[in-house]
Amino acid sequence: AHSLFFDGTLDFYGINFGDFRAPGLGTRTLYLDGTSGALLDASVPGSGTLGDLILQLQYPLHSGYIAGLPGRLLIAASGLLVTLLSLTGMVIWWKKRRARRGAIPA
Repeated sequence: AHSLFFDGTLDFYGINFGDFRAPGLGTRTLYLDGTSGALLDASVPGSGTLGDLILQLQYPLHSGYIAGLPGRLLIAASGLLVTLLSLTGMVIWWKKRRARRGAIPA
């Protein structure tokens, strides 16, 4: 599968090869000049400098797409865990605050 997109402001086309939601680093993309059709750039997942690789890993890691459905479930569970820990921390703080206000000064 592939998709074609066009940015009318910059006059170029992009062609994606594959499903961008598939597990891994993403899809290959070719960028073509809108007028001449000349190849402007190519984005190949897993290639480039170390900085390019780190940048390519950000979305798949933070969304869980790098590991498919199990990865997305793990990311969802970790989000729920952070929420739960935040709520229990607030409850503990509120109980201590009430206890301190109820204490009689010596």
